[in-house]
Amino acid sequence: MTTLKQLITSAQEQGFKYEAYTSKFYCRKDLNGNPDMWDATDSGTTYFHFYDGKHYYHFKGWFMDDSTEMYFVERYNPNNGYSIGSWRRNKEALNKLKINEAI
Repeated sequence: MTTLKQLITSAQEQGFKYEAYTSKFYCRKDLNGNPDMWDATDSGTTYFHFYDGKHYYHFKGWFMDDSTEMYFVERYNPNNGYSIGSWRRNKEALNKLKINEAI
């Protein structure tokens, strides 16, 4: 299990550019087209991305704290728009962050 705190700490230690944020609010439009927003106090979607100079690696989790379990989503290449989400890319991302996981 990889937590948000592990990902952030490892990205800082390795010197990668990273971003972590949570969708704190939910939004949808009402029948008149006006936005209807409400606070996601119990949960939300947490995102973590890091960039190794060639690829972006994306992780996603649910809930808003440091112990949130994060799941690998994809590796994205900004040069050609190619993305791939597989257990090998997950292992690659964790190896770059020097996080040892039993996968």
